[in-house]
Amino acid sequence: MAVKFPVNDVLTRLAELHGVPVQLEGILAAHYEGYEVVHYPKVERQSEYVQGNTSYQSGIWLAFGDGSIQPNERALSRWNGKRVRISGVVRSLSSLPSLGWAGQGGFGPWGRWPAEIEAYSVQRVTAEERREDGV
Repeated sequence: MAVKFPVNDVLTRLAELHGVPVQLEGILAAHYEGYEVVHYPKVERQSEYVQGNTSYQSGIWLAFGDGSIQPNERALSRWNGKRVRISGVVRSLSSLPSLGWAGQGGFGPWGRWPAEIEAYSVQRVTAEERREDGV
């Protein structure tokens, strides 16, 4: 079973979690091009993620492979702004090739995210689960 992490913890431990299956909990945020997961609670959310001279969004891009697991766009759009639990494999900047003078790049549109999680399960965190967590 994968270990459950909040977004800030994954961002802090990207090097060690690269390629590792995790359960990521956070708030789903919809963008025109796809989805990201941001830290919950909002007051603890980092304003940005910096690596070297490059600044990234402080969320994790939600990715889906070319296989049979594809996003349910209707459910994900209903869950926009809600707490979700995503099981998947984390990929960090270390998996990307250097782009020379352009830097490392990133994930999601325009390479604005420092990590992605290739999901194999996306669930809405229920009210009962939130009560059990004390939040």
